[in-house]
Amino acid sequence: MKAACVLALCLIGLINQAVWGAQAKRELHFPDTSIGALYLVPSDAPCGEAALGRSIAEGNAQSTRFVAVPSNGRLMLQVNRNFLELLKTHKPINLDGIDTLKINISQGEVGGGDCDQVLCLVTHLKGIEKLRYLDLDQSDASDKGLSDVAVMRGLETISMTESNIKGACFKEFSKLPKLRSLNFERASAPDKNYELLAKIPNLESLSVRWSTIGTHQFEIFTHCKKMRYLNLSKNGKIDNDSLKNLAKMPQLLQLSVEETSVSDAGLAYLSNCPQLEDLNLRGTQVSDKGMKHLLCLKKLRIIGLEKTKVTPTGLSSLKSLPLKKISVPNASMSRNQFALLHKQFPQAKLAVPFVEEKESDLNAIFSPSH
Repeated sequence: MKAACVLALCLIGLINQAVWGAQAKRELHFPDTSIGALYLVPSDAPCGEAALGRSIAEGNAQSTRFVAVPSNGRLMLQVNRNFLELLKTHKPINLDGIDTLKINISQGEVGGGDCDQVLCLVTHLKGIEKLRYLDLDQSDASDKGLSDVAVMRGLETISMTESNIKGACFKEFSKLPKLRSLNFERASAPDKNYELLAKIPNLESLSVRWSTIGTHQFEIFTHCKKMRYLNLSKNGKIDNDSLKNLAKMPQLLQLSVEETSVSDAGLAYLSNCPQLEDLNLRGTQVSDKGMKHLLCLKKLRIIGLEKTKVTPTGLSSLKSLPLKKISVPNASMSRNQFALLHKQFPQAKLAVPFVEEKESDLNAIFSPSH
């Protein structure tokens, strides 16, 4: 029995290593009072609730503790109100070993100002310059709180979804040499603030879902010459004319226009992006007629066509592309149609909406061939 338990633990360890990668122990030093919760988050997970959904809780940030952090993971500290109270008393707090700082202690308290206080007071903390991710999603943080963000010179990603930030702080972001990614979703800013994005020297990724983005704002984004990943989803003002701006973004690798007003005519402008690898057209008005415009995308590996008018015939016309993942248009196709698609795209994973089939049957149909 004991041998079986040891074997089981070994197997769990091997599985965890396969999923998470090799681990390295970090020694963390916190006050005796808990200042928040610790989470292990996969490196490829976004900030915000999506990160928490894919995380592993590691307990409270309290006293000295050791945490094994995998090579493909990051350690997140979601601070609590004790964190703020200790900052107010100038209690020394050590953030060495923390990759992501998540601040949303005033969630739902509009105008509370607590997150701004935290942002202003953390600037002197040990390890603050090593932070890689700053998560302000669903917080009362404002531009004022980020006036000294330049001390966090190691930041690579800042997420500000559903905050009080209006973009004036983008000027300070230009002082962050490693900043590559911004999430500014469910938010809006005046054009003069969006124009500040072009001054961020290494900005590669921008997500502005559910915002007030239209053709003019898209044109402003084209001045970010290192932009590789652009998410314009859920913006109804993005239409076919908006995609004319792609002529100024030949370096794009990933584009999402999910649930925008884009249709077949707009797809013609994708020829300006020959490096495109990932294209999300879910919920748009595209149909079989527009698929011919995608044939020039010789590096396209991922495509999202859920909730579009594309039929199996239209999808089949893309079989010359090196697709590895396809979100198929709908679940109303017959079993034979799915099987045919699987044959036409043997190296691709077919992601489908809910279909009433046995799981074993679905796996047989939708997994890549070997």
